Amino acid sequence: MSIDKRRKKLFVDWPNSDASRFVQLNDIDWHVQIMGEGEEVLLLHGTGSATHSWVGLASELISSYRVVMLDLPGHGMTGCQNNNSFTLPGMAREISALLSSLRVEPRWVVGHSAGAAILAQMCLERTIHPSALISLNGALQPFGQSAAHIFSQAARFLARRDFVSYIISLHSISLKTTERMIRATGSNPVQATFDHYRRLVGIPGHVNAALKMMAGWDLNALYGDLEQLIPPLFLVTCLNDQTVSPSQAMALSNRLPNSVLKKIPKLGHLGHEESPDLFKALFDEIVQIVAAAD
Repeated sequence: MSIDKRRKKLFVDWPNSDASRFVQLNDIDWHVQIMGEGEEVLLLHGTGSATHSWVGLASELISSYRVVMLDLPGHGMTGCQNNNSFTLPGMAREISALLSSLRVEPRWVVGHSAGAAILAQMCLERTIHPSALISLNGALQPFGQSAAHIFSQAARFLARRDFVSYIISLHSISLKTTERMIRATGSNPVQATFDHYRRLVGIPGHVNAALKMMAGWDLNALYGDLEQLIPPLFLVTCLNDQTVSPSQAMALSNRLPNSVLKKIPKLGHLGHEESPDLFKALFDEIVQIVAAAD
């Protein structure tokens, strides 16, 4: 499916589509959404998601901030044919170039799951200079060495075979199947969330991009460099997260002196989609903490 056909399929009733723009840069055809006025906030989704993930939180932020969202390479309505763009350094490099072309200099950056790792990489490379990095259930810690090798090898095998993505998409297009996948993360978001994920996993190119991202993902170097982060790192962990264990954030908070741990009871991996008003209040609290420290 071409990126134009994919966009035609997804764009109907897509959240905040009136704020969407498409930017061709290098080998990537980006889908970007920008809304509101004020200090810039960059929201970065995780593997297998898209801008719809932020619809609730963005609506809470736009009265006071200029909110910037994008679909990661190959995800949602962003087209990408360059396999080098699916690695952690590759994504950090490409997103940095996109922000530069848009003249976006975010004061605040918020990353969910793998999105937090990408933002951390960008901070370490000093292509962004936020006042704080907010990690929502961030995937910042590598698996065990043997498990990571097996996982990446399997993902690489599947990503090379487009028909596998097609078969996965056909199977996953069932709403009930999608609901089971989402609930397995420990979350129970609103019905619209299930509908958007069902549409995404029904698109082979989106599924293939998620597989390519997993195949090329290596957190070892990032994990070893996290002490060098300049902005304070706020580790927000939802205690019912069944995808990224809350123990990871707790261990990181003990290791990193420039970090603050925030525990959210009951919610799961998609906690920001379940309760965006709670996360807006948390965002405001973090802004106040940073302001008081200046």
